[in-house]
Amino acid sequence: MTPTDAIPVLHVFCGPFPLARGTQTLVRQTADLAHASPFHCALACYAFGDDAPQTVPLHRLPLTLGFRSRRSGPRARKLLLILAMAAHVRRLLREHRIRLLHAHHYEALLACRLADPGARVPLLFHQHAEFAPELPLYLPRIAPLAALAGHFSDAALPHLATHTICLSNDAQQRLVRSGIPKTRTTVLRPPTTEVRPHQPAPHPPGAPRHLAYIGNLDPYQGLDNLVRAAAALPTAHRDNVRFLIITDDAPARLAPLLRTHNLSDRFAFVPHGSYDNAQRALDRACALVVPRHHPGGIPIKLVGALAAGMPCLTDARLCDFLRPDTEALLVPMNRPHDVAVAMMRLLESASLRRALSQGARQAAQRLFCPQGYQRDILALYRRLLAHPTRPQRR
Repeated sequence: MTPTDAIPVLHVFCGPFPLARGTQTLVRQTADLAHASPFHCALACYAFGDDAPQTVPLHRLPLTLGFRSRRSGPRARKLLLILAMAAHVRRLLREHRIRLLHAHHYEALLACRLADPGARVPLLFHQHAEFAPELPLYLPRIAPLAALAGHFSDAALPHLATHTICLSNDAQQRLVRSGIPKTRTTVLRPPTTEVRPHQPAPHPPGAPRHLAYIGNLDPYQGLDNLVRAAAALPTAHRDNVRFLIITDDAPARLAPLLRTHNLSDRFAFVPHGSYDNAQRALDRACALVVPRHHPGGIPIKLVGALAAGMPCLTDARLCDFLRPDTEALLVPMNRPHDVAVAMMRLLESASLRRALSQGARQAAQRLFCPQGYQRDILALYRRLLAHPTRPQRR
């Protein structure tokens, strides 16, 4: 039940919720922070997800159409789920007198526009990622066609929205080049939440150090970059490092690549499980590697690690807002030799790890402040309600 003096806002996400994944984490953080007077937020999502208490009310899609997958990526059945979500949102618009729609990712954007084709309420699109770099990785057999479809989606679909939230300046510039006025876009980097400081476990003399990766094993994450970099390490260094892969995905998805490079004994898979379990696993490592190199979004795992003060190695194309060698080590993650050199620096220099840990916390305070994120979201809501603009017709 929405309080009578509140402004009802409906967040829409076409996916399982909640779930210990980056996209779902950002959806939850945004809805929770926006759930502040005078706004009353609720979330429409798929019928399934983890059993965890939520701050905002959930309006689950009442059917699954046999779809129970928790993995990202294109599926033919998702087209039917978009239509089902559109009908669901249309009903919620009518029953709860929703004043603002906040769509997370492209599927939700389509569902919201189908639910309200006349644009009677403002539609805010939250662009969590871009399709152009990701679709070819999910559809390698038709990669050129998938890339073309991705570029078209990135250029055309945001025009359906009243306003778009981008995660980076690069993403905003690409939208402007597609014809969207800059005044109809806002750059908002993901917020941090309360995280436990990184507490690296004591390192016995002579024992190998650990580097960690946390997240799913989908192609866009760039785990092939990490494996090739591990293979590029000099033989003398290979015995001094182990890699922790913290994930709930099946290790078999990475096994063939590890066998190809004779690295199966260098990689250990640890269940992600709960937040506390994942944090304990990260404490076994001296640094986090984020091997993704395609631009378009900011990995939530990186935001969390920076806030925890964990030294990080990642690609500058993902986060050109970080200060290199001060807040993180930044190298082209698709260049195995460069990544291997950076990993050796992390493994060999305790002073570098200490400096990066301090810089990481400072970066999180500078870039990912939750109070600033909440202030900007609420200001954007007020602006859209006070001066609604209809989406452009192309």
